Amino acid sequence: MKKIVFTVILSLIAYQLFCQVDKSVVIARERSMLLDKFSVNDMEKVKEIKDYLIEEVEDRNYIALYPAEQWLILYWTNEFEELLFNIKNYNPRKFVSNYGITMYSPNAMTRLYSLKNDTRIAPLQKYGLFNTLLQYSKENEEKIITQIQNSNMNMEKKRFLQLHFENLIKKNNKYQDTLNMKGKSFLEEFPVSQYNDFIRNHIMYKFVLDDRGFAFELFWGYGFVTGGLSNKYKEFVHVGGAFEYYYKKIEVILRLYGGGFITINDLKYSKGYYSSGINTFFYDLSFGFTAYENHRIKLAPFSGFGALYFFPPSSERKKRLSRENSQLLHTLLIAESVLISD
Repeated sequence: MKKIVFTVILSLIAYQLFCQVDKSVVIARERSMLLDKFSVNDMEKVKEIKDYLIEEVEDRNYIALYPAEQWLILYWTNEFEELLFNIKNYNPRKFVSNYGITMYSPNAMTRLYSLKNDTRIAPLQKYGLFNTLLQYSKENEEKIITQIQNSNMNMEKKRFLQLHFENLIKKNNKYQDTLNMKGKSFLEEFPVSQYNDFIRNHIMYKFVLDDRGFAFELFWGYGFVTGGLSNKYKEFVHVGGAFEYYYKKIEVILRLYGGGFITINDLKYSKGYYSSGINTFFYDLSFGFTAYENHRIKLAPFSGFGALYFFPPSSERKKRLSRENSQLLHTLLIAESVLISD
């Protein structure tokens, strides 16, 4: 009896896995066929395959067409009423299954139309269909817009679909201001439109800086000394990095960099003279405040403190100096070169 139960359970598991794999293959095959028919402009067959994928294949466990793919197809097949219904009822939180993989749209261009909480299984071939639909739509923008304008829809629907189509094929940071302007114009002209929520939530947006921020920088350049140190050392190349923290208009910056200087005159110490180059290490901690900032210029006065250390290279210490005298010179050079500044 136990063997029979075990066999039945194993068979059911195998059958379920087979069905899942089989449906993935069906979706991949139908998407490839849809792409082929679209490439030869057979829109009737495109419509037939699209309906089959959405109505017969796609379910709570599988994605057959991403939202952006389906919308672009509906533009090409001139199914504008279905498209409007689909957009109006777009719900990125609709599907949640037992699969633990969060699904996104196949391309960054459609990131705002992805099913962000959709955990269904994605198509095996993610990019080919969408990229082809998007490219053809960009190349035939005027044709699609003309088809929208020549339809029997009222002006509200025509204006919305034109805005939606432009958002699909042109969405990027450079064109976003134009989309915001057109979206605002639509909201003003049709203040009670049933499409206003979609425009506000998925078409109009702008980037806003967070209160907190972090940055890292690498730099190199010439360093020079002043005062009494300028009589002993020549400037030399320095390299370094910085860690920056921002909170609203307050800035905190820690810089660390080092390099080397060439000695002008021999340095005297207890056992003789030292004439080789000198290594340096510098750190400073600065606090600043953003007084003025736009997209090109930023003015941020700052104040801080730091210390500059001079020390001989380790190779020279081993070559020229005993351990005791090396430590003495190292201490002497540090003592004469620590600088605190505002």
